[in-house]
Amino acid sequence: MDIVAGIYWLESDQVDSWDELSKKFIEDKGSMGFNNKTNNFEDTRTYAWYALPLEDFVGPIIEKRKIARTQPSPENQALQISLKNVINTLYGVICSRFFSINNVVVAENITSKCRADMWLMAKPLNTYLSITDGGPFSFNSGYPRL
Repeated sequence: MDIVAGIYWLESDQVDSWDELSKKFIEDKGSMGFNNKTNNFEDTRTYAWYALPLEDFVGPIIEKRKIARTQPSPENQALQISLKNVINTLYGVICSRFFSINNVVVAENITSKCRADMWLMAKPLNTYLSITDGGPFSFNSGYPRL
């Protein structure tokens, strides 16, 4: 495995409360954007961070969605779709570089499970293209359809 990029947060940038984190973001004078002079994307925003276990927040939502899925009714279908949208929105915010409070490491960990599963499926099927729903494959020949 080759590491293409890495990211870390300094312990010295960690804050102890939501209030302190909010204050850091409000006082921040940094910016984010493309610098034409250096021809690089630059992010000079604060690196302050606060440790928050997402399992305590997302876990109950996921459990409620699982329960709604096991009890089919129009109300439960609407509930489970709404809860799925909340979870997906949270993921979208976490992985977006345009949102002040983001964490690409968390986003990568979320999607890495799916990527690993797709690789495990695509490898024995010899697919040349894989998406979350599978890949082009012919059961007759055992080789990918072209």
